[in-house]
Amino acid sequence: MPNLKLKIDITKIRGAKHHESKGREWLEITDCGLFHAKNGTIYLDLVAWENREGIDDYGNSHGLKQDFQKEVREAMMGSGEKAAFVGNGKPFDSAPRPKDGINQPYSAQKQPTNPIEDDNIPF
Repeated sequence: MPNLKLKIDITKIRGAKHHESKGREWLEITDCGLFHAKNGTIYLDLVAWENREGIDDYGNSHGLKQDFQKEVREAMMGSGEKAAFVGNGKPFDSAPRPKDGINQPYSAQKQPTNPIEDDNIPF
């Protein structure tokens, strides 16, 4: 699986409310199914899937939805509520590709086939 660059619309997270006041903005999140770890870390669980139609017009290859614990999912299904589509993902190459030997170790750079003819020494 390729590396993915994700873009998430955090206002679509279940229970999220965007607020702005006096030049400041914040997001209030209530009843959203966040996972609280024992060490105090709070996680937002997401599910990513590959688009059936392939890559879209914006280069996105994956969709994202919020994932919930089993009990929450069952309650949502019982009430007809569906998990909102919260974003997209697109592949990216995390390692920059060196061009023309730049930033490559000397041994990996292209070596002349005949050093005497290709040495560019003027004598």
